[in-house]
Amino acid sequence: MDLLSALEVLWRRKWVVLPLFGLSIILGALVIIGLKPDYVASGDMVVLSPNTVTDTNNKEIPQNPLSGFTDSSRLTAGIVVTRLNSNQVRQEFQNKGLASNYTIPQPTDPIITLSAKSSSADVAKNTVAALQKETQRQLNDVQASAGAPEIQRYGAKPAVAEIQVSQKSTAKTRVGIGVFALGITAAIGAAFLAEGIAVAKRRRKQLNILVPLSDEELADANH
Repeated sequence: MDLLSALEVLWRRKWVVLPLFGLSIILGALVIIGLKPDYVASGDMVVLSPNTVTDTNNKEIPQNPLSGFTDSSRLTAGIVVTRLNSNQVRQEFQNKGLASNYTIPQPTDPIITLSAKSSSADVAKNTVAALQKETQRQLNDVQASAGAPEIQRYGAKPAVAEIQVSQKSTAKTRVGIGVFALGITAAIGAAFLAEGIAVAKRRRKQLNILVPLSDEELADANH
């Protein structure tokens, strides 16, 4: 069947196609309107190098053990990220009514990228704000555990003062399009099914006309 023939079938069976087509539009719109959007908040924390301490009296000055490693700021940031991603911290956030499905990838530089997703813009934003404070706390705790003097500890501050919040509607749009596509497929399928049934009925009538009934069949029909 070519495209023109298919379009002719759809036009002949428009009484089947149009209701299903309209229903699919309504259902798709209801799904998009009914689903809550997701909000994603993000903010970066920059790990700052510790202060350089000089000794003018030739006295031995304690050093930050973490600063002795190559690329020590990234290493320190990686330790902090591991702690932030722990189940314990996520559970604490959940108990506080914050989002626990936040994302913090392992850093490739001294920048810790914080991202949180929630159906509430405020929850997403508050989660990132709490993560920024938790980053500073964990950073200080890691260095304190290593015996680093306070004056030589790494610090951290937000790269941007304001936390960015954006709405993500990809999932809603995808579901709505899926419902709409399913409705269109059902409408086309129903049209061709109705056409097939109609063709079968016409062929059956033609066969009844072309093949005459026998005397016995006529007698049975009369009775």
